Amino acid sequence: MGLEQIYRYYSPIGDIISCIVCILILIIISTSLYYSRGRKFRLLNRAVYLIFIGSMANLSFYTMIEYQINKLWLLYLVRDIYHVCFMVCTYTYVQYMKYMLEAKDSFMGIVTRIILGVTIVLEVISPITQIGFHCKDGLFYDPMISPYNFFYVFSVLLLFVSLFFYSNQMVKAVRRTLLITAIIIAGIMIRSAYANFNTFTSFTYVMPVIVVMILLHSKPYDEVTGALGVDSFNNFVNMTISRHKVYDYIVLKLDMNSIDRLPRELGLILRSFWRDTFKNALLFSLEHDLFVLAIPREGDVAATEERVKYLIDEKLGKYYTKFQIEYKIIGLYNIDYIKSEIDIKAIINYLLITMKDNTILIVDDELKEKLKQLRAIREAFIDIEKKDDPEDPRILVYCQPIKNMESGRFDTAEALMRMELDGEIIAPYLFIPLAEYYGYMHSLSKVLFNKVCKLVKQLEDEGCEFARISVNFAATEIRSDEFCEEIFEIVEKYGIDSRHIGIEMTESQNENDFNIVQKKMQQLSEKGMNIYLDDVGTGYSNLDRIVKYDIDVVKFDRFFLLEAEKNRNVVYMMKHLSEAFKDLEYKILFEGVETDSHEELCMQCGADYIQGFKYSKPVPMDQLVQYFNRE
Repeated sequence: MGLEQIYRYYSPIGDIISCIVCILILIIISTSLYYSRGRKFRLLNRAVYLIFIGSMANLSFYTMIEYQINKLWLLYLVRDIYHVCFMVCTYTYVQYMKYMLEAKDSFMGIVTRIILGVTIVLEVISPITQIGFHCKDGLFYDPMISPYNFFYVFSVLLLFVSLFFYSNQMVKAVRRTLLITAIIIAGIMIRSAYANFNTFTSFTYVMPVIVVMILLHSKPYDEVTGALGVDSFNNFVNMTISRHKVYDYIVLKLDMNSIDRLPRELGLILRSFWRDTFKNALLFSLEHDLFVLAIPREGDVAATEERVKYLIDEKLGKYYTKFQIEYKIIGLYNIDYIKSEIDIKAIINYLLITMKDNTILIVDDELKEKLKQLRAIREAFIDIEKKDDPEDPRILVYCQPIKNMESGRFDTAEALMRMELDGEIIAPYLFIPLAEYYGYMHSLSKVLFNKVCKLVKQLEDEGCEFARISVNFAATEIRSDEFCEEIFEIVEKYGIDSRHIGIEMTESQNENDFNIVQKKMQQLSEKGMNIYLDDVGTGYSNLDRIVKYDIDVVKFDRFFLLEAEKNRNVVYMMKHLSEAFKDLEYKILFEGVETDSHEELCMQCGADYIQGFKYSKPVPMDQLVQYFNRE
């Protein structure tokens, strides 16, 4: 057909709309989504540029036809740019899907790259081979079966297969929306091919970008505070580190347990504070009640501290009176050893755990030295889990002897975990919250339990008279499908008497956890192990749950002893709870006993066991035998 006939079946409206939408998307990316640039987002960004260039090339091609610019080489060049841009764009979508599904670069990925390279070459040499767009005898041909169309169909089929094959790895709503979008695109392309009408071809490439941005990259700003999201924070930290930019951070944690969302009035105050007080600062919301303000280093830290004081005195003070929202504020200045966003998050979470409400903490040089350990501790967690060595020397076992009030002897003990790195003992308050936060606690607990069972075997072989050694596990560990099997396997490995093992559990608030843990406790109890319920009085335990558990020992938290010194009502409660538990044939253990008055109160409450510094601090496990052999 002639150029006039080609032009007859084309309208520029589709390419013009595509170019305008691409420009708007690029503006949104450069402003609202600037700190959302991960690997997937870079692919999305690349696709937008390819669509824009391809649409402009297609628009230029038909403009040349309209104005009868018959330079054949230029027509070929513009047409090749159009085809190559959209072929690479299609491949970019395939790559995006691969990263979204976390699929490995398999044989299919290699084949796709080879097909892309071959089809691009074939498209470029079409004027010679005449299998794509070409001119012959003064007429132009754009065959239905061409390298460009072949790769397009191949990629669409590949996307369909991926959506079905990896269906379990994708959120149902996302999969369904992408599938509907792909069907609509396929319908438009089939209709266009049937009618020889390619007006909206370029816009079909824009549609996936719009859908993915709305589904996976939308709402970068909070509409009230103006805070960016957690993904933006992650990319911001990594970007500043890679570019060697220095930022200070102010962290604000609000206690939002009593309300569903941040009051709008308070949110507007936060927005005005950071925008009016700090130049070029960025506010991030890591959680609905956790905000981090990143401030570029621009002079004296004292000025920053003065502004933080202003936030407390002039802003949060009066709103605390109005809303009664507890807060914690952290100032992280000159923190120059951060290697990734994980480091700064670890620092923030550790400090929040150790702080009291309505306080401000400025990280000084002494605290910085402790915080530097956090990265080394986290790396140790990863290595311990990877090696899965039951004798890992970094996990130490300390035991605190427990006095049996009936016999007057020390015949039980609680195993406590310690950690050693580079010859230094790491305090439990430093590494245990981190292990729980990052999900490495069970890897550490398995090493601890293995060493305890080995100690029990040694004590049995030596003929030592003792009742048991207990090990504490969180409900999140116990609910694991493999928990009981792992415990039984270790006990059987050493061939020890199960009655010499106690399992301490800290109850979870989650009702579903309770039902699972209840079944696991029953399985452990059937093997002869003693079950302890830890932190009674301060955790989530209630009488309804306590009577449903297979419990041997109820362990009262030291909170009771501390409060009893100030409030006689607590003494009354201790005595009556102890009496009720004894009627249920539970043994009573009080921990945190430090003075004679503590001991006397526990005896009045009918304590079966007493544990605390009055008798002994936790000692290395090889010293425990000294206590088991004496009164």
